[in-house]
Amino acid sequence: MREDNCRSRSEPPQRTDESAEKFKRRHQDWVQRSDALCNFAEVIIAKHRRGPIDTIALHFDPQFTRFSDLTQRPCVT
Repeated sequence: MREDNCRSRSEPPQRTDESAEKFKRRHQDWVQRSDALCNFAEVIIAKHRRGPIDTIALHFDPQFTRFSDLTQRPCVT
């Protein structure tokens, strides 16, 4: 699951009843959350014969479409 991929498609538009300053703050918050998720992926092992089920955090390198060990989990609020 790559939440940053989904989030990049959902950039918030300015609402008609929203001031420019409020939109700017909301957009900056969205950018910060997107940056925190950048290059983060989870592999969900939901079924494993004679083995444990788990969710594994990985680093995703989009330039080479490669997954590797994640050295530090991003802080997502």
